[in-house]
Amino acid sequence: MMRRGGAAGSVQQYPNSYRLRDLKKATNNFSNKKKLGSGGSADVYKGQINGKMVAIKKLHGSSVQQLVDIGKEVQMLHSLEHENIVKLLGFCSEDGQYLLVYEYVQNGNLATYLNDESKREELNWGMRFNIINGIARGLSYLHHDSKDSVIHRDLKPENVLLDKNYNAKIADFGISKILDKSKTHSTTRNGSGTPGYLAPEIWYLQHYSPKSDVYNFGLLILEIIVGCTSAQYSKRNGQILSHVVWHQWKNNTPLIHITDMYVQEELSQDQIKNCILTGLLCIQNYHSKRPSMMDVLQMLNTNISLPVPDVPGFLHEGQPETSKTSLSSISSSSLESALVLTSPSYNDEIDTLPTPGTEGMILSSPNLKAFSFNDLKTAIISFIGEGSPGFMFKGWLWLDKQTLEPTAPIRGIKVVVQEHKPDWFWDQEEWQTLVDYLGRLNHPNLIKLIGYCSEGGNRLLVHEFMPKGSLGNHLFKKGENHLLLQPLSWEIRLNIAIGAAKALSFLHDAESQVIYPDFEASNILLDSDYNAKLAGFGLANAKPTRDTTSPLSPFGYAAPEYMATGYPSAEANVYNFGVVLLELLSGQRVKDYKINIALTLDEWAKFILGDEHKLHKFIDSRLEGQYPEKGAQALSNLALRCISYKAKLRPNMSKVLKELEKLQDPKYNALNNEV
Repeated sequence: MMRRGGAAGSVQQYPNSYRLRDLKKATNNFSNKKKLGSGGSADVYKGQINGKMVAIKKLHGSSVQQLVDIGKEVQMLHSLEHENIVKLLGFCSEDGQYLLVYEYVQNGNLATYLNDESKREELNWGMRFNIINGIARGLSYLHHDSKDSVIHRDLKPENVLLDKNYNAKIADFGISKILDKSKTHSTTRNGSGTPGYLAPEIWYLQHYSPKSDVYNFGLLILEIIVGCTSAQYSKRNGQILSHVVWHQWKNNTPLIHITDMYVQEELSQDQIKNCILTGLLCIQNYHSKRPSMMDVLQMLNTNISLPVPDVPGFLHEGQPETSKTSLSSISSSSLESALVLTSPSYNDEIDTLPTPGTEGMILSSPNLKAFSFNDLKTAIISFIGEGSPGFMFKGWLWLDKQTLEPTAPIRGIKVVVQEHKPDWFWDQEEWQTLVDYLGRLNHPNLIKLIGYCSEGGNRLLVHEFMPKGSLGNHLFKKGENHLLLQPLSWEIRLNIAIGAAKALSFLHDAESQVIYPDFEASNILLDSDYNAKLAGFGLANAKPTRDTTSPLSPFGYAAPEYMATGYPSAEANVYNFGVVLLELLSGQRVKDYKINIALTLDEWAKFILGDEHKLHKFIDSRLEGQYPEKGAQALSNLALRCISYKAKLRPNMSKVLKELEKLQDPKYNALNNEV
């Protein structure tokens, strides 16, 4: 298809618009035999159109957002023309289905070579260096040679394709962004990208820039040299690949202990050393110290002297970087004055039962109830908010006398109805697996699932309602004059911590074996007596086989090894819990907390809680001194152990629970004014 535009006489090539029936024919109606792979948002199939092999990307779901996303990707890619960028040939938007058609790249993605020993053996050092160089050329083109900088934002081995000659082509621009070259960075709210490949500034500041892609590229260099993806390395060795390589380089470890065994006998030792050094320079913790991709190309292809790299991302050696100020030069008074309260406001609802006009639904117990969509639509009375899977609503369900004792009156219960977006699950079987799984999990400190709806394209869960809302509302929400209407007492805070610990300990035990990386204050809900129950824990295992483009651990809560590898673990979950303990102690939200030297709440805690005489500077002032100093000190020490940089030094949740329950002993509970 040719369209005329721009200067007079100029011609601009636009992507083809394909018919759905032709794409179905090319893939045998999207047969599994034609499937090349699956990701978090799409399946990719091989097909033949007009005698030419193509790759057809079929997006999951059919929402308006999908149409917006495909439009953005088409608009971005149609003007990109480079040998190291996969070529977009066309698109299809028909019958509620959205597809992209790309050139076919014969040898698949780089990840399959790194994680498969028989395939990895095919890649000699010459091929690997060619792949590294090709990715560098493609990224340099995106950052510097296009009108505006294109930030890929999800560069990883799965998104690097290899053609028949093992030349690299960067693929999958679904979450890419265009950045005006006059700007240094932009801000992201949802942290899109893959855990393990997100640069530190994305986790800590929610900033992305060309230097974020440079960070990804540095990890790729090290993975290609070591012969393993970061995630697989962590699973096999329990360590962070980039940190291991850093320490090996720093200690002058012989290359034989660093490089993949399949390249150790080759003669390009100087070139390999140069690549390792370039990779370490690209993954420095602070983006300002990383080279640009133009600089990287020069480093890889010329004999220039390279600078000494600083520590890699998420390796906390030495003091945090400050803005022209060292931590040691900050006075205690200025640190104390920087701890500004973010006082919440929360109005408890008075739950009164409305009088039903007619008898409502029959709720079977103890089994889950399968509701109709019309029943739930009728039950909904107000909108609560939006979570990761979709919208949440408050509603009333009526219990018929048939489900109660014969003399019991008809009564209603308040519930939460949670939508799951159509593209959140692949199919009905996956959805039903989640419902069955949630129905079997039963613990006093987990939100109870009452029922579900799966009718047409509607998928909803019905949970018990928690009248006191979330812990986050009580600790952080700002109200009129920044006054907390009902500040949480020390006893309530400790009880909340114990309840949340019971839930996590249960999820971690040998029978459940659930890791809950989305653990944060907003997912700890409180009943009428301020007892804690975890919400959203079902999504921890909802998509176990998918390649996600959104980090599950929220900003500020994630453990260093999770940020560096994207690999969830019970130890990383303990870190999440430790951060929540710090929030309970301080009344501060970790991901919003900033002071003039850019310390996060956990860094501030490590600085000030190391001195027991400074404990009062960290404790939430809304407690007005009404807390037991001995108990608070013990709780702060436990929190610091939970957020230890080394995962093996953190206690497990069973041990954490025992230590929290000890704090209920009277010897820990004498208030400061009673001592």
